[in-house]
Amino acid sequence: MIRERVDRLLGRLATERQFPTQGRTVFIDLERRETRSAYAPRRLVDVFLGGRGMNMFYLANLLDPALEPLSPEIPLIYGAGIATGIIPSASRGNLTSWSPDSRILLDSNAGDYFPSFLKLNGIDHLVMYGRAPNPTLLYLTAGELEFRDATPYWGLDNVDMRRRISVDFNGTFERDLAMVTITRAGENGVKISGGISNLLRRVEAKGYVRRLADPADGRGILVELTKAGFALAEAAMADHAAVERRLCAMLGRDEQDQLAQSLSSMLLLNGNAGDFSGA
Repeated sequence: MIRERVDRLLGRLATERQFPTQGRTVFIDLERRETRSAYAPRRLVDVFLGGRGMNMFYLANLLDPALEPLSPEIPLIYGAGIATGIIPSASRGNLTSWSPDSRILLDSNAGDYFPSFLKLNGIDHLVMYGRAPNPTLLYLTAGELEFRDATPYWGLDNVDMRRRISVDFNGTFERDLAMVTITRAGENGVKISGGISNLLRRVEAKGYVRRLADPADGRGILVELTKAGFALAEAAMADHAAVERRLCAMLGRDEQDQLAQSLSSMLLLNGNAGDFSGA
């Protein structure tokens, strides 16, 4: 049972913040409408860092491979990225579970305001499990989470839902509202979105890429940049490099060297972390 696994895991987590910028992990029982909180122990943060790494740790400890991916006993885990709330414009979030499509790993990373808002509320991770009896909205404000009725939003697409939420909660997205939504795809049980196909169609229409048949596989498609695409990529890389230089300029030379050394050590530790599923 997922609740028994959660109980065991909570028994191994910390009850107090391990360092000043750490947020708590909130375990959300959707069926019982209950929440419990804890903190990742420092020894685990030193290895997994946070974000995707801690998501994987939680999944490894809560997943029952004898079940099916869409079972309410399978957790859905959201974690704010390790640099979110620390480095300007580094707002990333990671969604982790067991993929019903590949039946391997569900791992989705995206940038939005939601991870930053999560950190502002003192939370690093949300671990959700169980099945809510009715459409449910998890409302988070001032560090407190509430279960609210989401029936009025059932059937709306993402655009219409954001518009309704803005009105109902008297707020503005990107200023005092942020949201992760399921909308029609989740309601209809869609297992995977062909988002890359839509993206390719848009950039192809703008002349940045061209699609060609794969001569080695009649079922495949090759994508290559056009001259306009190369020019755009070059400009984007220059902008990206400028942002990195500006961020590094905030540190002195010794601090930059220390950061480089720490990142190198982190990569080495991650490669030799071993099995922490029972840590």
